[in-house]
Amino acid sequence: MSDTEYDENGAAEEFVELDLDKTLTWTGNAVIVQRGTVFRMPLLVPYPSVLAIQFEVEGGYDIEFSLTFKDDHEQDSSVLVEPVRVSDREGQLDIDTTGVCEIIWSNEHSWISSKTLSYQLQARGLEGAGPREAWWGAGGRGGQLAALTAATDFRMLAAVEMAEKVEEDLRSLKTRTADLQQSASGAKERTASAHAKHERYLSHVRRLEEEVAAAKQHADAAAQELKAAHAAEAAAHRSLVALQRVRQIDDGLTPVLSQTLEHCDEQLAALYGAYAGSLYAPEEGEEAAAEESGGVLLDRAEFLHFLQDFELLGRGTPPQLLCGVFSGCPQQLTPAQFRRCFARAALALAPEMLSELEHADAAPRDPDSQPPTPTGPQKGADGNAVSPPPTPKGASKGADSDAMQPLDKLLWLLRMLSEKARWVKLPVLEVRRRGAALRAIAELEAALDSLGLESQSEGCASCRGSRPVSRVFNAAGSESEREARG
Repeated sequence: MSDTEYDENGAAEEFVELDLDKTLTWTGNAVIVQRGTVFRMPLLVPYPSVLAIQFEVEGGYDIEFSLTFKDDHEQDSSVLVEPVRVSDREGQLDIDTTGVCEIIWSNEHSWISSKTLSYQLQARGLEGAGPREAWWGAGGRGGQLAALTAATDFRMLAAVEMAEKVEEDLRSLKTRTADLQQSASGAKERTASAHAKHERYLSHVRRLEEEVAAAKQHADAAAQELKAAHAAEAAAHRSLVALQRVRQIDDGLTPVLSQTLEHCDEQLAALYGAYAGSLYAPEEGEEAAAEESGGVLLDRAEFLHFLQDFELLGRGTPPQLLCGVFSGCPQQLTPAQFRRCFARAALALAPEMLSELEHADAAPRDPDSQPPTPTGPQKGADGNAVSPPPTPKGASKGADSDAMQPLDKLLWLLRMLSEKARWVKLPVLEVRRRGAALRAIAELEAALDSLGLESQSEGCASCRGSRPVSRVFNAAGSESEREARG
């Protein structure tokens, strides 16, 4: 076998003149070679032949061209033209033996573009290769095959390969059937196992979802219990603070506060007389006995009614600090006991901090509420929260710049009485008692003004004096006189 060398321009150095009338020709136009694929053209060579090749790629793109030949007397194929990337090629080969020649156009190197190929192949027997009739088809199987086109050659090879594959399949039919049956049986078992596994996990998921729902319900219930526990803890803390203040309320009765009350003894006695017997009037026989024993005593309910009339105390559940107000006192209060309870009421009802004064006029403070402290509630040795200790007697001015001092609380109570007296109605009191109560409050204010007291707390400007209630007292006195005359 010999082949013709190709020069740099792709043209063969030597050509054998072919007789076109006695040459087989294969032509292909606009053959598309897809990206990453290979186009193969197999040709049967039953006698030594001359093969002329000419092709061109549309657009000047390159394609990888190669040519192999398998000799009928050899097992392996040999490469006649090494793979080379070209856009066109023209040349011829001498094939001096019989076999199968395969022309390959490869576009595997391109991942993006397809290539459009046009080619023309021509072949004829070499001179002296044998009788021309044997080559051109006068008789014999080889001559007939050589006369077929390249497409026919390709189809024949495909048919032969398919027949061989069918034969192989027929020989292995039983084996493949047994394998498929075994595989189908195994697949059925695997399907059943996968189905059981799937159902098991679905059951597990449903159980987890139920557990999550139950856990969420438990968590919600625990949150409600926690909220209730916090509320109970806060209520217990408030009650503990209130009880602590009940036990320590007398610590606020400082000498200055006691002296101030003694200076106002006459006015407090008048206020005492205005409310004593206002709710529980004595019978005719009891009134004379009360006069002989020192007058009608003030009942606790009447004292509470006095605080409620001036809106210093609400009319609902009594606060715990009222236990401290009436601690050690009987049901019927003497004037001295009234003064003591009056001072205790000032300590219990007045704001604990100066910062609360701006809200003091809006609504009475709940005496059981914990006073705000900058550091939070203190704890005792047992770990329970207790209220901060009250200011000791005789403490210096300004010991706590935000805390209300006992005298300031008394001045606050008197200021509230003075302000409330300007518009309260006192509907339960009869006219005489109403005028006496308002007159006593006005005289209380005048008595305090004569003392020239100043707040013991820094910044407590609202405790330094009250607005006069003289006009209220005069109006009430005039009304009392008119009703008496009427």
